[in-house]
Amino acid sequence: MWDRLVAASGARDGEKVLDVGCGTGYFARRISPVVGPAGAVTGIDPSKAALDYAAAHTPPNCTFQAGHAEELPFADHSFDLVVSSLTFHHIPNEHRANAVREMFRVVRPGGRMLIADIRSPRVPLLEWLTSVAHGDADVHNVFDRLKAMTVNTGFTITETGNATRLYYIAAERPRRQPSK
Repeated sequence: MWDRLVAASGARDGEKVLDVGCGTGYFARRISPVVGPAGAVTGIDPSKAALDYAAAHTPPNCTFQAGHAEELPFADHSFDLVVSSLTFHHIPNEHRANAVREMFRVVRPGGRMLIADIRSPRVPLLEWLTSVAHGDADVHNVFDRLKAMTVNTGFTITETGNATRLYYIAAERPRRQPSK
């Protein structure tokens, strides 16, 4: 599953990657060898405990800092690739569109984005069980809403797919903004 997501991200040697909602750094650890020592992976998460764990268990080309998806503390066009795995269902509905806008802002023109999250069952009983298992996390219809947010923000979706209990959206920021 994770190899498929790394491949779908299009990560390449020497790239600067931002992992939004990195948690304990698992995806950062998976993508780090792909960007290699010439590349860099920066993780951002609101949990200090998760960031401390990530910093202690990742290669030297990974760094971590506290922050929120909807207010990324980075300059415009700072990254070649922005990824987020298993994060968006934790972001309140009213902040998700801003999180996608922030990802768009910090990725360079021609850069890429990958969002992967829990694939929601479409069976009412399973939806209820998922709600019970995940507490107040919103896992229902997140995929459809994120696809719309991705396009509305200005990304071009290049691929969508499933990877064992997860869906993913791969997208690219156009090199030039379309004329209005």
